[in-house]
Amino acid sequence: MPLEMANMYRLIIWRAFVQKIWIKIMSSMLNPFWPIQSHNLIARCTNETLLVQDSLALFDNYCSREEESKFLARLPHSDKARTYAFVQSWAVAESWQENQRLALIIEHALTQQPIGLLVLFDKSLLDQPSKVECHFGISQDFSNQGLVSELLIALIKKLVQATGYQSLVSYCDRQHLVSQKVLLNCGFKQTELLPAHYFNPNQQAYIDCYGYCCHLK
Repeated sequence: MPLEMANMYRLIIWRAFVQKIWIKIMSSMLNPFWPIQSHNLIARCTNETLLVQDSLALFDNYCSREEESKFLARLPHSDKARTYAFVQSWAVAESWQENQRLALIIEHALTQQPIGLLVLFDKSLLDQPSKVECHFGISQDFSNQGLVSELLIALIKKLVQATGYQSLVSYCDRQHLVSQKVLLNCGFKQTELLPAHYFNPNQQAYIDCYGYCCHLK
């Protein structure tokens, strides 16, 4: 391998390492923005005490259901062990700093039952403003009540208070009119068309999406 190419590969690896360390440092400096509470919902992490009951409730109320999985990049969970493994890996607070991702459990404040997920990704880059990506879904039993909108508005307020975050972004299937309406109602602006942006195994197809952004500063 020519010396110039070897040096280039070393530089790429070094920059990736520095970027990962930088993201962890910045994440630790920013104020945690969870739990997130609105009038009817709470979005929170799980813990050792709640892990089993959280995963069982999510399997029954959300993760195993075909209609709730229709627009997702995964199939409905076929067994409770899969939901348990997901919650154990994604819904613990450590996942934000270690993996730059976090699945907050959406719990109905009145019944205290998990009914969905608010999934967040730290999309900050070394040379760009701090950015969070969000995706959401709840049980159809609680749809058309404005619950997701009130939770996203509460999330936006929390991120504004957490020093350093500049924008909240999302994307959704261009056919998913309900999600588009929720994002627009919460102050997001449609920014771009994303052709074949992700593979949906429920439809066995690559999905065209719209991108959305909400500026926090």
